[in-house]
Amino acid sequence: MKVAAPVAKRGKELLLFPHFGRAPYFAFAEVEEGKVISVEVVENSYKEHEHGRGGGVLGLILSRKPECLVALGMGERAFEQLAEEGVKVYFYPSKEGEMPPFEQAIEAVVSGKLKEATEAVEAEEEHRGHHNRNEE
Repeated sequence: MKVAAPVAKRGKELLLFPHFGRAPYFAFAEVEEGKVISVEVVENSYKEHEHGRGGGVLGLILSRKPECLVALGMGERAFEQLAEEGVKVYFYPSKEGEMPPFEQAIEAVVSGKLKEATEAVEAEEEHRGHHNRNEE
């Protein structure tokens, strides 16, 4: 199973990024028998898109053919397009300002702790500024 997620880097650590379309990177974890066997990190060259114009971001994600995606939130349009392509979406719960570790989110998906989303959920910081972060 391949699991995608919008992420930022802090040193070598990957963290879930609160603004889906503006994430600096997307990580794609290949999971077999409940264990991550590889992770590909791809720069998001579409992170400067106008709001609601994230077609390039979705193309980037879909080109890697993930079965599911875990995020802190995303807009309705992105959610619907991923669902139309058969990508299951999971929202990882977090507190405002928190950027949970990518590995923790993957574990929650693989272990069944998260339920598949049935509608879009905006992250706490989805539409606020993120310019004062130490992550790239």
